[in-house]
Amino acid sequence: MPETPHAQQDIAYIRTHVEQLEQMVAFEMRANPAAREQAIEAFKRRPRTAELYLALEDGPATQKDLIARLSMDKSKVSKICNELQDVGFVAEVATPDKPGQRSFAWTAFERYLGLSKLARNVDRDEKAAKKKVVAATVGQAKGEDPAAPPSSEAGKDGDS
Repeated sequence: MPETPHAQQDIAYIRTHVEQLEQMVAFEMRANPAAREQAIEAFKRRPRTAELYLALEDGPATQKDLIARLSMDKSKVSKICNELQDVGFVAEVATPDKPGQRSFAWTAFERYLGLSKLARNVDRDEKAAKKKVVAATVGQAKGEDPAAPPSSEAGKDGDS
């Protein structure tokens, strides 16, 4: 059935109002510091959540793709994808070239809150913390005292 000029006007009116609502929501979310804090907390709930979110930056990816790209086990990828979907940061999308596989992509929250920037900060902090733990573990294995200052600071108190 062909559209009438009146129907086209109605569609244009609705489209304009939807766009205005999206702009208002985006403004409200960007202006609300609590929304950003909640997003950061969502990324911190489970290790590597931020890393997985960032792996979707180039577009939709299947769980299989994410498992291979991130060297994570299937259950962890599945749990993180489900949690990100529950908070609305990713959505399941159809993948015509890979039927039967779950694919995920970023949602409008990326535009509204700049989630990738927040995720990068969380990911950077997680990796730095992990690096410290590894360094302390290696130090203990070598018999070093983890509470002692690094060896480059030894002898600065005039002991030498």
